[in-house]
Amino acid sequence: LKGTGEEIKDVWLFMFTQAQQSEDIQQFHALADALPDIIKKMPVSVLMNDKTTRNSFVSFMQYLKEKGSGQTNPCAQTLLKFILSSKEEHNDAAIDDFKPMFQSLNHEQISESLLDAILNNEGFNFVSFK
Repeated sequence: LKGTGEEIKDVWLFMFTQAQQSEDIQQFHALADALPDIIKKMPVSVLMNDKTTRNSFVSFMQYLKEKGSGQTNPCAQTLLKFILSSKEEHNDAAIDDFKPMFQSLNHEQISESLLDAILNNEGFNFVSFK
C-alpha cells in the first residue's frame, strides 16, 4: 500500500467500499491483514475527524464481528493502540462511534494497548483521555 494521509484514506475507502459491495469475506480478511499498514500511514486526525472514514472503520469492525471473524479483536486492539498514540484530544462523537468495537476487548487486551501507548509513544498525552 502506497501513499500517506489523504491518499491512504482514499485507498482505504476504495478497498472498503469494494469489499462491502461484494460482501466477500476474503476481501474483508485482506483488509484486516492490511489494517496495521494502513493506519500507520494515516493521521489519527483523519480517522477521528473525517466522519466518512470513521464510519467505514466502524462498519468494517461490525462486519467482522457479525461474521464471527477471529480478526475482530486483533483489529479492535490495533485501532485502540492507534487512537491512543495520538497526542490530540479526541472529539466525543468519534469516541462514541468507536466504543462498541472496543467493548469486545477484554481487560487484558485494553491494558496491553494502554501500556504499549504509554511506553512506546514519546510524549504520551495523558490529557487526551476523558
